[in-house]
Amino acid sequence: MGCWVVLARVAGLVLVAALLVSASAPAFGQGGAGSVFDEIAGRLRALLAFLESVNPSEAARFREAIEKAIAKVEEAKGRASVDPEGALAEVYRAQVEALNATRGLLASVNVTYPPGLVVALDVRASMVRELNATIQYLKQSNVTVEPWVEVKLAYTLKAIEWVRSGLVSGALSASEAARWLGEINRNISDVRVYLARNAKPGWVKAHVEGFTARELARAVEALDRLAAGLLRGDPDALEEISRNISRLDELLARLPEVGLPPEVAERVAKLRVCELQVSWGGGEHRVPVAVGLLARMLRNATDEAKRGLLIAEIARCLKQPLQEIAARKPEAVEKAGRVEEEASKEALRALERAPQAAIGLLVAELNQLQKLYEAYKRGQASADEVKAQAALVLKLAEQAEKQAEKLPRPAQQQLLEKIKEAKEQAARILEELTS
Repeated sequence: MGCWVVLARVAGLVLVAALLVSASAPAFGQGGAGSVFDEIAGRLRALLAFLESVNPSEAARFREAIEKAIAKVEEAKGRASVDPEGALAEVYRAQVEALNATRGLLASVNVTYPPGLVVALDVRASMVRELNATIQYLKQSNVTVEPWVEVKLAYTLKAIEWVRSGLVSGALSASEAARWLGEINRNISDVRVYLARNAKPGWVKAHVEGFTARELARAVEALDRLAAGLLRGDPDALEEISRNISRLDELLARLPEVGLPPEVAERVAKLRVCELQVSWGGGEHRVPVAVGLLARMLRNATDEAKRGLLIAEIARCLKQPLQEIAARKPEAVEKAGRVEEEASKEALRALERAPQAAIGLLVAELNQLQKLYEAYKRGQASADEVKAQAALVLKLAEQAEKQAEKLPRPAQQQLLEKIKEAKEQAARILEELTS
């Protein structure tokens, strides 16, 4: 009888592994995921100990096969968090090999109750445990799971234990146990369908947002660390931040390619885009720009005031999505806000130190906008590049306007005329591209 208990557990886990590949892989994302593999390895060791006790003369023949299977389970445990489905498939194959090597000896054991039902019940018990582990992980990821799910699983596990005990003791007949097994199957199916339809999208969303938050926070750290060098125009700092932000932009751009649910893919697309706030025509407007584009503009910036404005906008663009998932990285939100504030002040100080230079800067940026716009009409520049430059011109015009009163009257008049021209042209282009 004891042999069938061990066999039931091992065979049950074989079937569970095959089922979990499609149903419960999320459980392997949690901190205690290794316990599943430890349990499987422990049951294989128990099987080996039992076989050695009932047939020591043939121990060497099946010891090698089972120890090899245990080694494969341990190896799969090490990569379960990265590739849960691959790890489960490897565990499945390892157990099949172990069972094939010991099948003859196991088949010779006599039992007084149907072993198939015991195997089926142990399979269901393992399925319930895995579903419970998955639910705990979902809850840790802030995914809501309705209370009835855990209640049903608790009831189902007790029912499995009661039926198994009754079957082994003879208190329940095989037909009675089979009827109970039908109810157990329905309960498990109800939970699996619920998780697939309701909880899995939330789990995917939580993980995608967690990944995005980590990458955004990483970019904020780099921006904060390099801010002083960026303001000075240090080539190494400009190269490093450009590389960091471009990597972030590419990751967010490619994330939907992994097959995310539509609503999650849409969410990622929104997180990638930053909205620059600018004023024209007497109103406030938002211009959507990818943060990677701002990083490229910063890399080519030769004026300190322009660099300050771009650093401030990049910081705000990193902070903007982080604020929506601030519970994950509140310290990064605070740091990005600090960088934004300091960079804005530095841009203003740069203009204050040389207010006359504001005219030259504004003229240069307006000329760059006109060149980009012409290139766009020829198909040689993107609309996003033109919109980002137009937004920058409007922001520089706002900053320059604050310095106009510090200039002597002739220069003041010249600057005000250039500010008016810059605003009109930038607004006209933006209206054309956003209409």
